[in-house]
Amino acid sequence: TLLASSNVGAEALAEAAEPFLHEKYPEAPAGGTAVWRMNALAQELGLRSTYFLNPTGLDESDTQAGALGSAHDVAMLFAYAVRTKRDLFAETTKSTDTFGPLNMPPKEANNTNLALDSIPNMIMGKTGLTDLAGGNLAVAFDVEPKHPVIIVVLGSTQEGRFEDMKQLVAATEKAIAERGDVSQ
Repeated sequence: TLLASSNVGAEALAEAAEPFLHEKYPEAPAGGTAVWRMNALAQELGLRSTYFLNPTGLDESDTQAGALGSAHDVAMLFAYAVRTKRDLFAETTKSTDTFGPLNMPPKEANNTNLALDSIPNMIMGKTGLTDLAGGNLAVAFDVEPKHPVIIVVLGSTQEGRFEDMKQLVAATEKAIAERGDVSQ
């Protein structure tokens, strides 16, 4: 789901998690527990500009986004993921992988992050694209061992987000190299 940025996968995961999440959080609305939990976690993490109306973030209509978040909030969410669930996002560092149920032939999934090969020591990444939000891309990478950097591009174009990210990664690496000691 993360590798291919699959909205169908996100919907399927939310649906599959519904009974387990609702058992753990009975105060959540039945049938919408996954989105309720996403919003509760955003609040717990102090993401003041973030909300979700559906598990995919796809636009609800021509004027209503399915999710909203500032670059700061997305960076904070990525920092949380890097600290707590880093392994969960390992697939997002691969350009392609093969998946499938045991009883069917496997299928190949391609990463939607076209800047992937330009980002060294990638930890995780996520693309996004909707009519209302434009082209988005967030990545975390180690600029030096155990020194993660998170960069978020919001509101770009479908193709422009990748070039924007490449330029920001290169500028970040250059600035840190010029500064010398990363720990400063």
